[in-house]
Amino acid sequence: MKQYGEMLGLLELNGIQRMTAINLIEGVEVDVNEAQKRVSVKYLTVVPFYQVVETYSLDGGRKTRNARRDLRGGDMTCSASLKNDAPPESGEMNMMLRLESYWKDPNAGGLLEEMHVARGGEQLIVQSTVSVKKGTATCRMVYDKVDVYEPKFSWNPVTAARVMMGGRPEDFLFFFSRNTDTCLKQ
Repeated sequence: MKQYGEMLGLLELNGIQRMTAINLIEGVEVDVNEAQKRVSVKYLTVVPFYQVVETYSLDGGRKTRNARRDLRGGDMTCSASLKNDAPPESGEMNMMLRLESYWKDPNAGGLLEEMHVARGGEQLIVQSTVSVKKGTATCRMVYDKVDVYEPKFSWNPVTAARVMMGGRPEDFLFFFSRNTDTCLKQ
């Protein structure tokens, strides 16, 4: 997590954004549609109103635009490529999805993400490298495949409202609890 924290630091995320990225993004859903020559990546969070979905073109060098992940104004210019290095006769999956995103000031920079399907399709290994004027950081995340995504925590709108009306950023962790009643008793 240290590498991930360094990467978020270079992106200059505020306290709530950083807390969300570290603690509340529970997974990633990657939908590759080769027939339509597109890929979409959805970051799975327990926050019902904060769903990040990015769409990329697999049509050669065609660029797409997505909202900036740091939620600043403007957008990211994005491209994607997909390759399977396994011989067709092997029936194996050795797929790699490469996503590249660039954005302008404030905090101009770029993000390279390489997503590898591993362990017979049971894991997704994501290596991310962010580069901005202040430096470069790389981190590696491993996601295990699940049949159905179910959030590990539950959303508590009462606690959320308290924080939004003047709570401290570190209180953001209390938005979520395995038992909603626990949050209501604070």
